[in-house]
Amino acid sequence: QIAFLRRLLHVHKRSMMAILFSETGFTPIRYRRLILTLRYLLRLLAERETSSKLAPLGIDACRALWCQGRRNWLSDIAHVLQHLYQPMEVTLDDLCSTERVTELLTSVDTMWKDEIVDLITGSPTSSLLASRYLNNHAAPTSFRSYLNICIPAHRVALTRAITGTHDLAIERGKWVGLARQWRLCRMCHDDVEDVIHVLFMCS
Repeated sequence: QIAFLRRLLHVHKRSMMAILFSETGFTPIRYRRLILTLRYLLRLLAERETSSKLAPLGIDACRALWCQGRRNWLSDIAHVLQHLYQPMEVTLDDLCSTERVTELLTSVDTMWKDEIVDLITGSPTSSLLASRYLNNHAAPTSFRSYLNICIPAHRVALTRAITGTHDLAIERGKWVGLARQWRLCRMCHDDVEDVIHVLFMCS
């Protein structure tokens, strides 16, 4: 998924993973799998009392294994929930309650978006994107309108400028360990060469 989105956006392999999802609206596969699993669990819990299918009856087998301290499907779900961006502690009763699983599903769907925003606002590389969340209260993730630009070269250039995946000195210097104050503009040599300087300040 990561390699595909980087190729889709034409950004390099050093790009932040968070921008791949904030700019396209895709859900990280880690969270997508968990969301689908919780939805399936909800379905099994709903069918548990009324269906003669074997799958809902597997919940009882998982409960028995859990009580014996043995690994099972429900314990795997609990393990994944404990290792999310914001760890969630759940009990066996939580995972066997439709109301509680519905709450978990809502929390997980909100959590991955919060993680994207926190990563972007906490990194100097994505300072242009951070202003979107700090000032405009934009949607955490969506397919951004600039990706509809018809001319490929213009679309790629704007994408790289916005996401911090360009070849300006502010980024190139980072790759070789050059201190930020020495990543000077190649034209004027007066200031750090970043997107704002190149577009609006350099003379």
